[in-house]
Amino acid sequence: MAWTEPRTWIIGEVLTKANLDAQIRDNLNYLKTNIALEAASELTIASGVVTKTRAHHIIDTEGDAATDDLVTINGGAEGDVLLIRSANSARVVVLKHNTGNIWSMSAKDITLDNSSDYSILAYSGSKWVMLSSGGTVNTTGAPESNDIAVFTNADTLGGRSYSELRGDLGILPSIDEDTMVSDSAAHVPTQQSVKAYLSANRSYVERLAAGPPLTLGRMYQSTVNERLYICKAGV
Repeated sequence: MAWTEPRTWIIGEVLTKANLDAQIRDNLNYLKTNIALEAASELTIASGVVTKTRAHHIIDTEGDAATDDLVTINGGAEGDVLLIRSANSARVVVLKHNTGNIWSMSAKDITLDNSSDYSILAYSGSKWVMLSSGGTVNTTGAPESNDIAVFTNADTLGGRSYSELRGDLGILPSIDEDTMVSDSAAHVPTQQSVKAYLSANRSYVERLAAGPPLTLGRMYQSTVNERLYICKAGV
């Protein structure tokens, strides 16, 4: 079922069943099963402003400039929904957050740099609130495989390697040191070095647990290495 363009009736015109079915019944059924908008009409930014005339628009920059800011959208009523996109991928439209009456829920400007990037907005009565947007975020640097994306400021993403990110967060690398000779209070030992250290420095109690039952005797603590020694009875 296709949409039938509504007609303007004239005084004295005879209403036929076919006309009523097409104009009322069929169009209501179409609206019930489809969300359809008219083809987009173009609006050109003038000093940061455009005026909405329908629910679907393409936005072009003033004077075909390479980039232009869209600050205010006039013509809205509370509850209106608006779909907009850039008219040309070579002319970038920047939706400015809270500079005029456009509000981005991410609290950041949204850049429409592709004619396929749509932004969906709803009018609150005072602000056009962006519900969704296909805009982009500027990036810097040259991210490589396995890089981690990090915001280098409020609006910019940069690529950071694992070692760089570890340095950013102040995380020191692990130490593979069987003897724990460095006695570091900051570095984390590897699993292998922990296992090797414990194997080489098991307490006497652990050794007893692996052997036949013994009667324990005196307990000593070394003044040299602060180790605790437990001896068999009679020692």
